[in-house]
Amino acid sequence: MSSDLIYGLNRPGDEEILTALSNQQDWELGYEGLKEVRLQAKWLGEKTGQNNLVIATTMAMAIGEERYVLTVAIDEDSDIYTLREIVGGVAEHLVTQGALVTP
Repeated sequence: MSSDLIYGLNRPGDEEILTALSNQQDWELGYEGLKEVRLQAKWLGEKTGQNNLVIATTMAMAIGEERYVLTVAIDEDSDIYTLREIVGGVAEHLVTQGALVTP
């Protein structure tokens, strides 16, 4: 199922999926990355992952009435602070400039 459909809450059960993601216990990646834009960007949920090659997050955030899904994956040699900076930078761009592509 496409994540844009899940975060759009257009199908039965989507709310439960979003609730499960928002109950994620590991908040050190995307959640922390949004701290700089916290008042304008609301964290909705996230799934993180890591192996010996990459560290990644797929997260949902709301900016105003719009919902966005962002996936960031970087090589394991990078640190979590780099991933947070990317998340925060994308959120800041969305707050100040809007989406790159509009429907």
